[in-house]
Amino acid sequence: MTSGRKRTRNGCWTCRERKKKCDQGGPPCNNCTKLNLDCKTEVRVVWEDDSKRAAMKRRGPPSKARVSIKTSQSSDDNTKPFSPKTSDRVIHQRPSPYPRPLDSLDALLLENYVERFSRTYPTQSGPRNPFLSILLPIAMRSTVVFDSLLCLSSAGLWDSAHESMKVKRLALRQQALRGCALLLKAHQSGGVGDADPSALLASSTMFLCYEKIMGELNWRPHIQFINRFFERQGSGKHKSPIAHPDAFEFFRSFLVYNNLVQSTSSLRPTSCSFYAHADHIGTVEGYPSSVDRNDTSRRNYYPNLVARLAAGDASVTEFDIQQWDGSLSFLPSFALESATTSDQNQSGNDLAVVKDLYRLAATIYRLQGAAHHTSEPLGTDQTLSLEQLTAHAVLRMSLLPAGSSYENALLWPLAIVARALGSSQVIERTVVLHRLQYLEKRFGMRQFKRAQDVLVEHWIMQDAGQCSYAAPDHPVGTILLG
Repeated sequence: MTSGRKRTRNGCWTCRERKKKCDQGGPPCNNCTKLNLDCKTEVRVVWEDDSKRAAMKRRGPPSKARVSIKTSQSSDDNTKPFSPKTSDRVIHQRPSPYPRPLDSLDALLLENYVERFSRTYPTQSGPRNPFLSILLPIAMRSTVVFDSLLCLSSAGLWDSAHESMKVKRLALRQQALRGCALLLKAHQSGGVGDADPSALLASSTMFLCYEKIMGELNWRPHIQFINRFFERQGSGKHKSPIAHPDAFEFFRSFLVYNNLVQSTSSLRPTSCSFYAHADHIGTVEGYPSSVDRNDTSRRNYYPNLVARLAAGDASVTEFDIQQWDGSLSFLPSFALESATTSDQNQSGNDLAVVKDLYRLAATIYRLQGAAHHTSEPLGTDQTLSLEQLTAHAVLRMSLLPAGSSYENALLWPLAIVARALGSSQVIERTVVLHRLQYLEKRFGMRQFKRAQDVLVEHWIMQDAGQCSYAAPDHPVGTILLG
């Protein structure tokens, strides 16, 4: 007796359309790799009024149990009035695990967050992935955070042509902002207040992530709020009880990372106190400590280099950059893991390419910062010119295969490199734009589309001799490219 063919529902769309069994080894899967096909793995939304719904109904003969129940129910309805004593068809609903009732679009966005966004947006999606282990549990206890989470999930479906999704995204955003305003009002006694501020920090973190993914300009207030909170905790003047220490470590890591991205985008010093006033901020027991500029530990070595370069520290040498061991433990995805553990989870040729790209980006940023802060030469330690460095960086980026799990960590170093490409580097500019177009298609995030527009505008200004990072409305500094 032969067993029936097992049906899979998680294969790529290319294999489904060809009616071939997908090995789910991608993306790209083995079938698409062998035939050099475009392995399509994006989320496809089928709306309630779509004709495809008819083909998605249950196939095969109806269940006998369902038929008997339906027949008995119809006969009961015709002969007996409804009452708890004469009917055994009363359905007792279980208490909902969600903080509020869900409509069909809410359910779709929640599923998209759990199954797709939280597993593709972070650099690592293991059991300690904070987008699942931190943000999701807090959202299940707070309506405001839950609305913020659904709003963030909708950012991954920004290219949906259905009008109802666009309306839903705006409605969720307004609803979550109103809820945040009420939470903030309740916490305003003594600054942030004495209650657990996890809901406020979680919402601010997700709104910062939303504005970044959507390529919007309203991300600064969220960075300022989270920074102000940690400033007060570090000073010890306004101490709030911490219910989730791991959550606070993730919030701190997310703030520091995005503040560095903001700094490199505008070629200005970091605005957060973690670097600017690290010597004056103490450590309060139970709270994440500030990142000292002199801290050369594995987790903070690269961020400290970037912060010093952003402040115009001319003492940073190319040798200092080469001394970095390549650890990516400073990324928010690894905030809940030790630096050693995160390094053990990072392996393979893809990681080597990304390490080289981050190291080249820091070297290029050093040259950009020197040109911006001072006209004095850097010295004799610089072995390659800026044009050679950028060309080498674009070449290394092109070696990262499509579908790599490290592709979502590309934008920050890629933006630093792309900004320095000169008018003679037409091929390198084209390679960068093609990679951003692919990332936009793979992740479905508007951020990559906005990055293309901003870089093209920057190159036009640069070629015309009108590029000035001091201008507050400079296109590169208006959005977070990272």
